[in-house]
Amino acid sequence: MRLRPTGGDNLVLGMSLAEILLLFLFTFLVKQAADSSPKGPAEVAALRQQVARLVQDSVQRSHRIRELEELVAEKSATIDALSRMAGTTITSPTDVPIAVNALKRGYRMCRQPNTLLEAVAQDQRLRLVVLLEEPALQALITTRGAHANRGDTLNAEGAIDVLLEAVRSYGNSHQCRFDYRLRYATPEDYLLGREKLERYLYPEQRIQIGR
Repeated sequence: MRLRPTGGDNLVLGMSLAEILLLFLFTFLVKQAADSSPKGPAEVAALRQQVARLVQDSVQRSHRIRELEELVAEKSATIDALSRMAGTTITSPTDVPIAVNALKRGYRMCRQPNTLLEAVAQDQRLRLVVLLEEPALQALITTRGAHANRGDTLNAEGAIDVLLEAVRSYGNSHQCRFDYRLRYATPEDYLLGREKLERYLYPEQRIQIGR
């Protein structure tokens, strides 16, 4: 929500507490100058000019503060919108590239952290390790007659297929995609992992391992 100035151009109605205190100071100094010096009128005029400059400076600073408040509100609204679209939290400048990369994905992240699986492709076989606990996803897997809790390792092709179909269903209903990390031994293993997993998840990292 944007903050808007409320004082307009009316100097009196737009006076801040600091400006009111300056006027009291001016009144005190005028009386003191008039009572203590034969040059009272000249000193009063000089004091009046000084106070007028101080009041004007204070008004300009108040206007600038209101402008900055509006700018901050607009930037905050933009950051909040970017955060919601990307599905990430933005609390510092270093979070912005993460949000931008999330937007490039096509689907937002499902959660933080978002890497659901670590896949190991070796000897043309695939092994999955579950890294996250997501209750709604676990429920989908259970309704399909399987189990895949955090820390579990899946080797059987049937169990892997059940898990991936549950991941697809979860992603479609929540409009998000989980990530996976791939460790592979050979180029053939690399292709196996990608072809099997990237219909359901986005790659977070790919690492070649020894055969």
